[in-house]
Formats: sequence, C-alpha cells, structure tokens
Amino acid sequence: MIAKILLIAALSFLALLHPAVVAAAAECKFPQPHEQRGIHMTADNALDPAMLARFIKFARANNLNTVVVDMNESLRLVDNEDAARRVAARLLAACLNPIGRFVVFKGDRSWLPNPINGEPAKPSLLLWSNKDHIWRDQGKNIWINPMDPWAWKIVIEQIGVVAKAGFRTVQLDYVRFPTDGTTSDPISNIDYGLFAITPEIKRAVITNFVRKTVRVLKEQHPSLRIATDLFGYSALITNQRDPSGNGQDIRAIAATGVDEIVSMAYPALFDPGYACDIPAKCPDKVIRAALTKTSEYLKVTQPKVQLCTYIQAFTTRSRKTEVTIPYGANEVKAQIKAAEEAGVTCWYLWNPVRLAGAQKKFPFQPDFFPTHIRALARKD
Repeated sequence: MIAKILLIAALSFLALLHPAVVAAAAECKFPQPHEQRGIHMTADNALDPAMLARFIKFARANNLNTVVVDMNESLRLVDNEDAARRVAARLLAACLNPIGRFVVFKGDRSWLPNPINGEPAKPSLLLWSNKDHIWRDQGKNIWINPMDPWAWKIVIEQIGVVAKAGFRTVQLDYVRFPTDGTTSDPISNIDYGLFAITPEIKRAVITNFVRKTVRVLKEQHPSLRIATDLFGYSALITNQRDPSGNGQDIRAIAATGVDEIVSMAYPALFDPGYACDIPAKCPDKVIRAALTKTSEYLKVTQPKVQLCTYIQAFTTRSRKTEVTIPYGANEVKAQIKAAEEAGVTCWYLWNPVRLAGAQKKFPFQPDFFPTHIRALARKD
C-alpha cells in the first residue's frame, strides 16, 4: 500500500514533464525513504549534458538510486526553470530519484541588486553589521536576514520552483543563523534592529520558517517530500536544544511536518576529542556516535521522519586543527558501514567539486561503496 501511494505521488510530478519522460519513469521503482543512496552534484555539473550523463552512468553502475542537485549555491539553477526541469527529467528517465538542494539563508550575488560602490542601499533582506556595511562571514558570504518576513516569502517562492521543476524532494540547507564571523566583524556585530537576539528567538525563527515552508509547499505540491539539513552538532540529541547556537533545534524541527532530517556528520568538522583525538582519523566512531542516539530518538518520537546522513567524500582540514586527513575509499566505506550499523540506511555522498570540462578528477569512485551495495548494481 505504501509503495503504491509513493508511486502515485511520483507520477503527479511527472505530469508536468514530457510524455516520453512520463512513460519511462512510470516503469521505474523509486526508492522508499530509508533506501535512498545517493551522490551530490553541483549545478554547473548538472547543466553540462555530458557531465550529467557521467553522473547518471556512475550512479546506475554502482547501485545508487538518488542524485542530489545543488539548485542555487554553485550556480543559480533555480533561476532557469526550463533547465531545472530538463535536469530533473533526465534523472527521472534514468530511474534516479532527483533531490533539489536549496541553500536558504546563505546569500549570493543575486541578493545584491543595484550595487553602489560595491554595496547596495541598505535593504532589510540582508544581515548588516553595526558598522554600517553588509555583514559577511569567514568565507565572505552575505546572509539573508532570517528575521525578515519578506525574505521568507521570496525564499519560499524560489524553493517552490524546485518542486515545480519535477524534483521529488526539496532539501533545505543553511536553514540557520550564521555562526562564523571574522575577527573584525564577529557575529556579535550583526544588527538585528529592534530585536535583542537570543537563543530562544533563534530557535523559534528557524523552527517557524521550516514549519511555514512545509505548510506552503505541501499545499501546492501534496506529494513533495521536504528534507532539512542540520549541522553535525545540531543533529545530536543532547541536553542542549541548540548545540551549535545557530537556531537549529532538532526536536522542534522534527515536529514541523518535515519528511526527512539530514545530518551533515562530516568527521572533519567535529571538534578535537569527539569520538577520538582527531575525529577525521576515526570516521566510523564519529558516524556511530553522531547518528545512533538521533536515530533511536526519531524512531520513538517522530517515526514518520526519515533520518539520513551526508557522507564525507572530500578532503579538508580538521576543525580547530592544522591536520588534514586524506579521505578516500576506506574512509567513505567506514562511514557508510557505521551509518548502517546506527540504523541509518539513507545516505548521500558529499563532494562539491565543480568539474570544468572534466579537467578535475571525478569526485566519486566505485570502491567507495561496500560490496553488498555494488553487488546489485545495474549493468547498463
């Protein structure tokens, strides 16, 4: 019965697509939530037909069933609905479950209209420093003001484009307040106007945004699944409601009606001492520690919410250290195995590399996956 309902839901999206795509996808068996196994790809990779074909071929050859497509971080695919629809259609025709990842409150240049000397007139839509300039984080990114109701309206409308393009799931990322300022402009410099920002206000704002997004999009697209990405620490069940201080309260967010919570449990982004001295050295221990209690909690309190996790398939310096642990097949397989042991069989490999004309090494390799996953891979 559940499988039938999911099939009907999938076909409701396909009605917007080309008849040939509808016919092809109608024969597909899309994964149930706990069966999702996928890889991430940037918007520019998705827009390159040859590169998209390469990702599709790799996914099918390695028994993966899902592709997460960046909609507005590497490039703004969300601004070109026809192109977004073509990407979703190709994935559906290949019997791959398309997820559209949308970055919510971390902004980009599209939020800077009519620049004057490099900065626009002061809009309420962006976070500003009390030094009278647009506030930027350590990566020089601007941020949309999570407190602004007009910003909510614009963002939710843009997320709706992802659903209309045919993606079966919308994945909300950066649905949080910023946490990493600079020495000269720390987060304490952010000017929230009349509001004295408190941890309680941050949690209420983020939870209410997710709740409203779920309500609005489900009314427009009843079969759409909505996922929320949570920072690794934010996805932990601890005695703190918001361990990261970014407004993400997993207990409250899980009760908003979201279908899926995705832990961004990258070992390299945990502080030294979490699971081992340098967490990136023990990926299996980190994943087990990060997911086990959360999985148990959601199964008891929110059994309809699927817990998934991102898998670190990239190399980066370990948080708060000068240590860099190269990540390859052994580290990726260790994470997948540990996630499954923790009861989390829904996972997506994350590597944000942008492949310019195939000049860079393809981010994923067949030996990343345990034998039991590749054993049933399609041969076409």
